[in-house]
Amino acid sequence: MTAAPSPITASNGASASTITVTVLDEFGNAVSGAPVTLSATGTGNALTPSGTTDGNGVMTGTLSSTGAGTKTITATVGSVTLGQKPTVTVDPASASRLVFTVQPSQVVIGNAIQPAVVVTALDPFQNIATSFASTVVMAIGNDASLLQNANLGGTTAVPATNGVATFPDLTIDQLGVGYTLTANSTGLIGDTSNPFTVLSLLPCRDLFHVEMVYAHGPVSRVYVARDVEYNQPVALKVMPRGPQAGAHAEEAFHEAAAAAAVLTHPHVTPLYSAGATDRFFWYSTEFVPGCSLADTLHTGSPMDLEACLKLADQIAAALDAAHRLGIVHADLKPTNVLLDTSGAVRVTDFWIRWVLEDLGAFGNGDVKDGLGREWPGPYLSP
Repeated sequence: MTAAPSPITASNGASASTITVTVLDEFGNAVSGAPVTLSATGTGNALTPSGTTDGNGVMTGTLSSTGAGTKTITATVGSVTLGQKPTVTVDPASASRLVFTVQPSQVVIGNAIQPAVVVTALDPFQNIATSFASTVVMAIGNDASLLQNANLGGTTAVPATNGVATFPDLTIDQLGVGYTLTANSTGLIGDTSNPFTVLSLLPCRDLFHVEMVYAHGPVSRVYVARDVEYNQPVALKVMPRGPQAGAHAEEAFHEAAAAAAVLTHPHVTPLYSAGATDRFFWYSTEFVPGCSLADTLHTGSPMDLEACLKLADQIAAALDAAHRLGIVHADLKPTNVLLDTSGAVRVTDFWIRWVLEDLGAFGNGDVKDGLGREWPGPYLSP
């Protein structure tokens, strides 16, 4: 029995090896009409399974396969299995697409992503395209940074070896939850990684573990984080610090945070801690499961008078408590009125951001909301 040619290329039949079985009697005479059954190891095979020998004692079949690897051919004549077992090597086809085979994982800003990110080239049949040696280029797909200005560092263009490109030193320089990477190479279908988190180098990194993005606005992002010491969820608000936000802005920030921390009331979200670095201002508050008043207004039916009066009474009580301490809210709007799971009001985001905006601490000119308005539009006090 013979099998030729070998190797062949993975295909749906375009590349095949011919299997030839010759059956002779004990005197060397050709045996015609002998039943022959063929089998092959491995997966993805298309093999002529059986037949009978012709007048020359020969039965031929073909083997093609979508699965790369070495295939061992076995022939059975009647009830006798032949001792000869030729092999056929199936090489992968040309690369058609890239896939992440080692996904990026959670990393601290500036540190290399470990384990190293690995991208593999596959042929149309999901075999590793070992002949692929072109360059794979890595880039940020979804930029989860606050201002969407993150940079991908390290070696971002790597030539593949045996179809595999390894990126040992990728870094990202901005905090964010939900980053993705993209891998591309000329002529191939690219791939996008699973989401991953870049943890902050804020001083609070030892205090909190960031879990997810909760909300974001024009100049801030709120994360659900877990207080490491007390093992409880908090809302962690992060705001970028512009280059002109010097010692005066930082002092004003800490004074505003200290004043807000004194404010305690059943309808106020308490402030727990605050801090500043050369790149960010941040503070943490109680995490309030539920929704905002804005969510309720946008997705629910009109509120009845009794419900409106109840909410207004609770909001007014919270503001009255703040005013008695000399604190104004400065940005009261439905998104800053939270409703807990019982429907009770929790007013949040008292005046700290306003203090920073007033000092120009964010470094991006006039602060505007998503509609281009410099302040909260219809919710701006007279």
